[in-house]
Amino acid sequence: MKTDGWSTDYARSLTKDQWTDELQRRFMNDIWREINSLAVRKPVCLALDTKGLEPLGDDAHSNWKIYNVSVSGEISSLSVIAYFWQTAPEWQDIEVEPFLPGYDENMFSITVQAVLHIDNEGRLSSEVINVLLDPDCMGPEEEWYTDDVILALLD
Repeated sequence: MKTDGWSTDYARSLTKDQWTDELQRRFMNDIWREINSLAVRKPVCLALDTKGLEPLGDDAHSNWKIYNVSVSGEISSLSVIAYFWQTAPEWQDIEVEPFLPGYDENMFSITVQAVLHIDNEGRLSSEVINVLLDPDCMGPEEEWYTDDVILALLD
């Protein structure tokens, strides 16, 4: 969706705090849509398939954070890490460390490293960079809201 008054020249003028405000005000619905779509992208489906697991739906719950912005040419690129969760059948050993050892031995995290792109007219798109099935990728909760994070959702 095109966003009025957006341009990469404007994006270049923003401070970190202004980026946070602009993303929340102008792009939050589009960010949600793009991050939710990561769960059903081919790289995520392939990572799950290699472990014999069902694909996620496009309504999968996630936590995510945007931690870097770069502007080049007419594109603003935002680095994103999104975390999704999946539960393996009890009988299936997927050889992945559980997310909650001792509590839910069948739940594991799916870490998706991605980039959101905002073009010169304010349209969002995204691409998956990497998919990891490792609970250690999530890091401690206190790392979620550090000075380098631009926008985060921890639910």
